[in-house]
Amino acid sequence: MNSGGQGAGDSSGSGGSRGPGGPDGPGGGTDSRAPRTLRQRFSALGNLGPFLKLVWEVRPAAAVAAVLLRLARALLPVATLYVGKLILDAVVGLAGADDRPASFAA
Repeated sequence: MNSGGQGAGDSSGSGGSRGPGGPDGPGGGTDSRAPRTLRQRFSALGNLGPFLKLVWEVRPAAAVAAVLLRLARALLPVATLYVGKLILDAVVGLAGADDRPASFAA
């Protein structure tokens, strides 16, 4: 007897086509709904205006939050690069300084 609750013929396990290992999951094929070309990706932005208009009619605060979150998500990689630049500038500045700490001694 199988005490796990799933028999050999049980189709509710992760072996089906909708689970993580199915054709649309990480181990399966590609997602046919995802845009593949740059033109398709930019054309998908055409849906953003009608979407925000619909959300604005239902709940204006949610529309404002959606726009602000999109902007924050778009600016996050730039901010990450800038912080990395600041760190590297500080390390290079310390490495080239005459009075650098003993831990930088070669």
